[in-house]
Formats: sequence, structure tokens, C-alpha cells
Amino acid sequence: MQVCDLCVNNDLKKRFKKHYRKWRAQQLSSQRQLIQDELNVARDLGETINPSKFSLSLHRDRQRVIQIVQRIFAEFNEEQLRITPNERVIRRTFAKAGQDIEAVNQDEFHKHLQKLTQSAPYGPSSQTLLYRQQPLDLGNEDESLLNRFSNFDL
Repeated sequence: MQVCDLCVNNDLKKRFKKHYRKWRAQQLSSQRQLIQDELNVARDLGETINPSKFSLSLHRDRQRVIQIVQRIFAEFNEEQLRITPNERVIRRTFAKAGQDIEAVNQDEFHKHLQKLTQSAPYGPSSQTLLYRQQPLDLGNEDESLLNRFSNFDL
């Protein structure tokens, strides 16, 4: 189980769709206004323009997409920094995925697996796959690894 797949991807995709839809609405509204302005000028001059000659279209704007993605990551990071480290979604998800090296127990991991067994995509037919999932176990032999990461503020 990948931590970012569990906690971040869905949120980032929702944010991207929200920003994209806003940008798209602005672009189409702007184009509609330009068309309306042109039709109004033609009408004022006594000319007739067939409205079907106009079409709305979105042009690919790679730079704009990059700006949206940068804004989304900045928003997410700012939100996460405003809360305590233990409340941060990535830290909580390490426990949920059984990958928290500081976890006292694996309750969150087992709760997550239980939810998966009850969801439609996994259901009864994939019980073997889910039950084969194992939490991270460093054991006592590698306390040095735990100590190396204890200074990080996740």
C-alpha cells in the first residue's frame, strides 16, 4: 500500500478538478462575452452575422496547468502545516498503511483492512489479497533506523 495513494492523490485530484472547472468557466465566459460584443457591434452597424459562425473552444495551456498544480500543492502543504504533526494526513496514513515506524500497535492498519474487506472493489473474492498485507515491522534489532527518523517532524 502506497501512503500517497491512500491519502493524497484523491484530494489533489479533487482540487485540480475544482481549479480546472473554474478556469474553464472563466475561459468560456470570456469567449461568450467576446462573441456577444461582436454581435452587438454588428447589430449596431445594421449588419447581420450568423451566430453559428462562432464556436467556443478551449486551447491547451500547459503553463496554466503547471500553475494550477503548483497552487494545489501549495494549498495542501499550507493546510498541513497549520495543524499539529500528529493530525497531518500523511502521518496518519502511515499508521493506516501499517508503515508507521513509531506505532505502538497496528490498530489503524487492521481497521483499514477491515474497511477494505467490506468495500465493493475488494469484497469477499479478494480476502486472500487483503489478508496477505502485513504492517511494517522493524523489530528490536533495528532501533538505529527508528532513531534516524525520530528527528523528522512528519
